[in-house]
This record gives sequence, structure tokens and C-alpha cells, in this order.
Amino acid sequence: MPASKAGAHTGDLRPEDVPRAADVRRELARIVRSAAFRDAFRLTSFLTFIVEATLAGKGDRLKAYTVAVEALGRGTDFDPQTDPIVRVEAGRLRNALARYYAQAGRNDPLLIDVQRGTYVPTFSRRNTPQRTRPAVPAPAKAKRADREFSAEAARHGRRIANSLVAFRGLADLHHQQIAAMRTAIESTRRTLEISYELLQLSVNRGIACRLAPPLLPTAPTVHGKEIKPAHGRQAQRKQQSESAAAARTRRPRTRRDRRDAADDGDNPSGL
Repeated sequence: MPASKAGAHTGDLRPEDVPRAADVRRELARIVRSAAFRDAFRLTSFLTFIVEATLAGKGDRLKAYTVAVEALGRGTDFDPQTDPIVRVEAGRLRNALARYYAQAGRNDPLLIDVQRGTYVPTFSRRNTPQRTRPAVPAPAKAKRADREFSAEAARHGRRIANSLVAFRGLADLHHQQIAAMRTAIESTRRTLEISYELLQLSVNRGIACRLAPPLLPTAPTVHGKEIKPAHGRQAQRKQQSESAAAARTRRPRTRRDRRDAADDGDNPSGL
């Protein structure tokens, strides 16, 4: 790639001061391998995307929507007015670059910078002043990025706190409803137990007070040797005589009685 394209966003520099695309990519590789970027996937993806887009001459496409969809994995329905992810990550990126160049990259020959208010990076050689855009000292940029990040984090913290308060309120309401349901179930169970006890008591009392069932109409009413009531003395005597005769008739004859009867038949004189 020609050097003029690589330095399209580096300011009004002399041709010998404009970094070449290969040099910019080598600097990008050093940055993403550093400790500040090694485990930060979003920062690495953000920086790589905007650097490659700028080197390809597509810096004018670096808007919040493009960065969110193509670098940060947001969907095509992304709305930068309601989702501040690009602004937040841009602040983190500026802060991380400032830390890198203050520590591990303090001797790098090239500088990659993302100025505030834009997502288009600038490339310059170290100790080469830019004529159209004065360089901001790294500590000042770091402090400003920290303030931006802190403000955005505070807004997100308030949103999370409000969500937690609402969640706790719903949880308390749910516990109250469960407690009310348990109380209603216990009351219903006790009512059923009392109803069952009353039913058993009424059944037992009904059995105790119930009269004996009457005899069938065809069943004779006989109670042993009970004498049926009769009118007059004569009827009573007649009933007693009939009962005694019936008893004698029903009594079985013993062997002795049969032998005596036979003897009486053989010896009529014994009568």
C-alpha cells in the first residue's frame, strides 16, 4: 500500500515522516500482544478494525454503528442512541493506549492514537510533531479517558442498582404470596379435620340412639316358655296343659322306655 494512503489521517506531515502500512501493522501487532490488550478481546477487536479500515482508505465509514456491528458483534438493529457500547469501549481504548505507551511501548518507533470525538486512528513516528493536530500529553488523555469511563460506569451502576431494587421488590412480593397460600392451605386442612371429627361424632351418636329393628311380620314372637296372655283362668290352664303335652310328645324315648314298653306288651298283667 502506498505510504500516502497509510498516512491519510496522520496530519500534515512530511513524506518521510508518514509511517508505512507495514510499519503500522507491526506496531499494531506489538500493541495487541501486550499485557494491556492480551486478554481484552473487545479492545483488540476495536483497535484492529479501525486501524485496518483506515489503512484501506475507509476511515470515513468509521461511525458508531459500523464499529458496533462489524467490530463488537452487535446486531443490525443496533441503535447508538440507546446503546453506548461504542463510546464506552472507545474511552477504554484511549486509556489502554495511553498506559501502553507510558509503559511497555515507551520505546516504540510508531504511535497509534485515537483522538476524542472520532473513531479514526492517527499514525505518527515518535518525536515527530504533527502540524495540524497538536499532540495531547499521555497523562492528560489518560485522565480524560478515565473520567469518561467513570461517568459511563456510574450510569450503568445506577441502572443496575435500580434493576436490583425492582427485583428485590418482586421477590418480596412473591414470598408474601407464598406465605398467604401456605396459611390458606393450613386453614383449609384444619377445617376439613374438624368437619371429619364432627361427622364421626354425629354417626356415633346416631348409632347409639337408634332403636332395634322390628321383627318381620311373619316371624312368630316366642320367648322360651313364656305363656301368652289369655282371658280368664281357664284359658291359662288350657295353655299350660297344651305346653306340657307338647313337651312330652317331643321328648325322645330312651332305650329303657322302649324295653319297658316291650315288657308291658308281653305281660299284659303288668299293666
